Amino acid sequence: MSTVAFGLTLLVVGMGGTLLALWLLTLLIRGLTALFPPTREVTPTAASVATLAVPPPPVAVATATETVPAATLAVIIAAVHATHEGRARIVGVTPQGDNQGWSLEGRRAILHSHKVR
Repeated sequence: MSTVAFGLTLLVVGMGGTLLALWLLTLLIRGLTALFPPTREVTPTAASVATLAVPPPPVAVATATETVPAATLAVIIAAVHATHEGRARIVGVTPQGDNQGWSLEGRRAILHSHKVR
C-alpha cells in the first residue's frame, strides 16, 4: 500500500470514527434530555415583585452609638432574600468599623508562605 493510500485510509477512518462518536454522543444527550427534562426558571409575578418591594421590618442593629447605614441594610436584606429565597431570617447586623482582620490574615498567610533559607 502506498503512503498516499495509507494516509487517505487513515484520514477517512479517523474522521469517520470521530463523527460516529460525536453522533452517538448527541443521541445519548438527547435521550438523557428526554428522560430528565430541564427545569424552567420561574418568572416573577406582579404579586411576588410587590412583596419584594415592601421593605422588611427593621433589623436589630449594633449598639446605640454605632449604626449600620440604611443602604447597607437594604443590600444585606436583598442578598439574604435572593440567596435563601425568603426562607432565612436576619437576627442582627453589627458594624465592624475599621477592622482589617481579613487583610491582616492575608498578609500573615503570604509572609508565612515564604521559606527562609
